[in-house]
Amino acid sequence: MTSIQRLGKLIFICYLLLFISSIFSCRTSNLIKYKNNEELKKAIFVFEQTEKATLYKTEINLFKNYFSGITVIKKISKKTYRIVFMNETGMKFFDFEISPEDYKIHHIFKPMNKKIFVKLLINDYRLILMNNINTEQAKKYLTKNKQTFVIKPNKSSTFYFFDTKTGLPERVEKYSYFRKIITINYLEYKNNKPQKIKINHKNILFKMEFLVVSG
Repeated sequence: MTSIQRLGKLIFICYLLLFISSIFSCRTSNLIKYKNNEELKKAIFVFEQTEKATLYKTEINLFKNYFSGITVIKKISKKTYRIVFMNETGMKFFDFEISPEDYKIHHIFKPMNKKIFVKLLINDYRLILMNNINTEQAKKYLTKNKQTFVIKPNKSSTFYFFDTKTGLPERVEKYSYFRKIITINYLEYKNNKPQKIKINHKNILFKMEFLVVSG
């Protein structure tokens, strides 16, 4: 490699780093960096609050495939959850045990047993459960109107938005380098638990909707 080629490569890398930095700056341009940990103490990670199972009527749309049934979310330890999705007759589609760093498949319906689909589900449920947030190492922000505080885990491109008054989660936004790829909305709270959750992927045809049945 000649000196001119090395110089060209160095310039390209510098421009790329500046471009990535500018993208991140755009994402945080409406946020105020916040060093006080008081807001973190208010944050309510809704599925950590109870040992009781929560049942959600669930719809999953993946490309041209549609599944509906009941999802059971059950906390089995501080950061570990059992997630079971079954149809109205009780036939299981999948049964996962999910912790922040690992997961276990107890059962999965054969047509769903695709590596990419399993990875999508595990990652999405971790986002919904918020069981992989290390608040001590997270960056904290406030929106400019101070009605929402934001937690961004270290070395992550995910932003968790919480209502400043109630401490309840409002939404989650996950980004790639170039754009927003996932949004999750927590809606219609009752007894500090969302009665409705919507998750939408922006880069693929994948949506999930949850409507509380009991819990």
